[in-house]
Amino acid sequence: MEDLAGDLTVREREELAVAIYAYRDVFSSGLDDMECTDLVTHSIDTGEHRPIRLPPRRLPITKQEVEKAEVQ
Repeated sequence: MEDLAGDLTVREREELAVAIYAYRDVFSSGLDDMECTDLVTHSIDTGEHRPIRLPPRRLPITKQEVEKAEVQ
C-alpha cells in the first residue's frame, strides 16, 4: 500500500484502503489467483495485410533469474 499511495494524504490513504477492502474481490492478491477471461476480446485490424509474426525477444540476463523464479 505504501508504494501505491506515496503522494496521497493520510485521509486519502485511509479512503483508498477502505475502497480496496470494499472491492477486494476484484483485486488480485498474487500471481496464483489470476485467471483468464472470455469477457473481453481483442483484435488488430491489419487491413488487407497478413499479420506479422516475430519471435519473442530474449530477456536481459538480469531478468532471466526473476523469470525462472516466477515460472517455478
